[in-house]
Amino acid sequence: MAAIETVIHRDGAGAVSVGAIAREAGISKASVLYDYGNRSALLAAYVERWLEARKAAITARAERAGTEPDAWLTALLAVAGDVPSEQKRSCALVLSASLAESEESRALARNAFAEDLARVRNEAARPRSAMLAFLALAGLQALEYNGFHHFSVEERQAILRDIAVLARTELAPANNELETAP
Repeated sequence: MAAIETVIHRDGAGAVSVGAIAREAGISKASVLYDYGNRSALLAAYVERWLEARKAAITARAERAGTEPDAWLTALLAVAGDVPSEQKRSCALVLSASLAESEESRALARNAFAEDLARVRNEAARPRSAMLAFLALAGLQALEYNGFHHFSVEERQAILRDIAVLARTELAPANNELETAP
């Protein structure tokens, strides 16, 4: 897994191949294939490792908040506080490529984000507001990690503060809630 990161950081996301990973790790291509079977399985292992590290960072932040409402969302916002480096964006592109080619990788990511959304909703003082804040954060990260837009540090911090305010804001009832109100 360290070899994957090194190849990504040194050569970019497009250079990730079984051969490049094997060379970086100082082992044969056959050894990588023996351990993982194919490139998709190797990338799925990388996705799993990345998601585990992400969850550990979020969990550590959430534990500081204890049983406070919105603890998981607050932790997600705190972990997202750093502007993604070029290296992190390159890793995100490899993760995205893995999602495109591997159902196993997609399932890992789908489960991780479903867990995040469930925790955000279940721990929220205002579930609809928290869900919209979660979606806004996901949109911000998608724009940045995919290289579609770069926000200045100041602009990004203001956006994250606004997302936190959104999570604490009582929303007007949705149309279907108005129709069923007594």
